Amino acid sequence: MKYSTNDIAWLKESLFKVLDNQKVFQTPSKWISNNVVIPAKNSARAGKFDFNTTPYFKEIVDCFNPADPTTLVALEKSTQVGYSQFVITLIMYYMINVPCPIIYSTGKEKTLHTFFEQYLMACISSSGFRSIIRSDSANKRKSGDTKNLKEFAGGRLIGKVLSTASDQGQDPCRFLVLDEVDKGATGTNQGAVAEVALERNKTWIGKKTLIGGSPELAYNSFVSKYYLLGDRSRWNVPCPKCGEFHELTFKNIKITTVEGRQDRSQTYRICPVNGCIYKPEDKRNMNKQGKWIPTAKPKVQGYRSFHVDENMSNLSNDYEIVDKWLKNKDTEDGRKYFNQEVLGRAYKDKAVYLADNWFYKNLGTETTQYKTGQVIDDVMFKTAGADVQQDRIYLEIVGWGEQERSYSLEWKTFMGDTRNPKEGAWALLREYLKNYTYKNTPIDFVAIDSGYNTDAVYNFCISCNQDKYFRANLVP
Repeated sequence: MKYSTNDIAWLKESLFKVLDNQKVFQTPSKWISNNVVIPAKNSARAGKFDFNTTPYFKEIVDCFNPADPTTLVALEKSTQVGYSQFVITLIMYYMINVPCPIIYSTGKEKTLHTFFEQYLMACISSSGFRSIIRSDSANKRKSGDTKNLKEFAGGRLIGKVLSTASDQGQDPCRFLVLDEVDKGATGTNQGAVAEVALERNKTWIGKKTLIGGSPELAYNSFVSKYYLLGDRSRWNVPCPKCGEFHELTFKNIKITTVEGRQDRSQTYRICPVNGCIYKPEDKRNMNKQGKWIPTAKPKVQGYRSFHVDENMSNLSNDYEIVDKWLKNKDTEDGRKYFNQEVLGRAYKDKAVYLADNWFYKNLGTETTQYKTGQVIDDVMFKTAGADVQQDRIYLEIVGWGEQERSYSLEWKTFMGDTRNPKEGAWALLREYLKNYTYKNTPIDFVAIDSGYNTDAVYNFCISCNQDKYFRANLVP
């Protein structure tokens, strides 16, 4: 009897699952708590690893249990949240409990070398597992313990820098870590390089992927892109007064003004549910009872996403957050720093986008006068961009000619609620796009900003693209 390629693939996957299910894996959080020792030279909190310091990482780390259905975790984060120790302990768990090929890719070469030698190897040694690293591989000409390679029984850990696509090589892996992607290759190239890196474990059965780091600019942040594809879980804690669960956000911090000046020593928080006032010192006890609450349905099965910033961190207090805000709030660079490094959010300033875009830099030298509604022979291709607000949708239709010449053909505003993609402003937009023509041809491509009412945007695009009478292609 001959078997098809699909039959053989199914048999291999089924066998793998049966064998994998026979293994009794300690959950990552339990193993880490029992076995990892943080070295004194790397942390002020040296000693046995304790999730009470970073309780928000416990559920995230358990997503990497081989028995958990999660295949990819996207983690938007700020500084001072314990992220480096989270990644180190997770890699150690796989090296010792689930030995397999592992790739750790990061945005900067300096970060790669520091991570391997000063942090990872130091933690492995202090935890008593230094002997698992092979000093030499079977090939005597190549060491199994270099600055970018750590070999161990059953697998190896390879370090890479996310600079160019060609640097990602052909090494397959089961566990892939893409760390600080947004700090790697610049511009739109960073996403292309990271996408190539993702190919390394694409076909691996039982694969796990971590995409983590501080997001940079909103228009091309790779971390934020995958965060939006997941369930967008948010950390919620109970109010010490009323017990209602809520997020710890910067908006909840209040600074008292004394004699016309904001006094950081008078900082306090307000419960957004019932208006209760509580102290910054209450955060540690609140975090002990915290929990992750998904805010969206994943766009891809097996994807989960989380946001961690200084507001929820036990490693940073509210007085420090206020200090950073007061020092940085008055300058563009300062606000950008605060947004990215303290709040862990992609920066959305349009001025930054325009300054980095050559087309907009040179736009003023290439302008041409024409009347609204005028038919322009040069137009060969038409696109539309839509911006979604709470009670309206703005739409601009642009015609494109040779040498990237563009013409603003229409500007429309559709009033109405935008929560339901089948009603209100959405219904008006759908009807307009469906019937619009220019020179007897429809719009070729429509892009809709999904930063607001994200689910409605995605559902609207899917619905229109499935309509055989709808001639434009829509993307969120």
